Amino acid sequence: MAWLPFIQNYKPFYIQTPYDAKAWSTEVFGLVAKSNPYPIMPNPKAPYNNDWKDEHGDDEFVETQFFAAQELSVKFYCKVPEGEDSEKTLRRQIMDFFEKIKDGEFCIYDDYTGIGRQKVHYAGYEEDSFVAHDDYARAIFTVKFKVNDPLTPLYYDEKNQVITPDPTHGRSDLLGTEDGDYIITEGGLYIQVA
Repeated sequence: MAWLPFIQNYKPFYIQTPYDAKAWSTEVFGLVAKSNPYPIMPNPKAPYNNDWKDEHGDDEFVETQFFAAQELSVKFYCKVPEGEDSEKTLRRQIMDFFEKIKDGEFCIYDDYTGIGRQKVHYAGYEEDSFVAHDDYARAIFTVKFKVNDPLTPLYYDEKNQVITPDPTHGRSDLLGTEDGDYIITEGGLYIQVA
């Protein structure tokens, strides 16, 4: 098992490939997600439009919007304490993680932000800091991911240990009843969702 620093109330970063029966935390590789700024809303793609010379403005078709892929970067921290070949062990842990994510699409879920996405793939790496001393080795690096489905929310099902589509579509204020779904407003009113 990889060494992990103790971080009180740490919330894991999960990944699940199509070949995994269960989601796994990056902690398996000794990696701790240090920062993970997620875009909450996607950007729309440019709509179809006509710029008629005899009309003001543009004639744009926006009845159905389509959204651009998202790119996100997660900064990871990894440290191997004093021991034989700490630098070699550190590099092996990072490369083992890379082997797991380098090919194909997968799902991700960040327990800290509560945001999960599908159709994600590896898109790059930046090394921020690498230190090797006699008594330890540590690295801070950023992994870039590309999300090709910016709309489908996912969540981590702790009971089954899988990343799965969120039935509430990310809405914690949604209440399901026999008559349909309702939103609970600040004033306590129930408004039916179409």
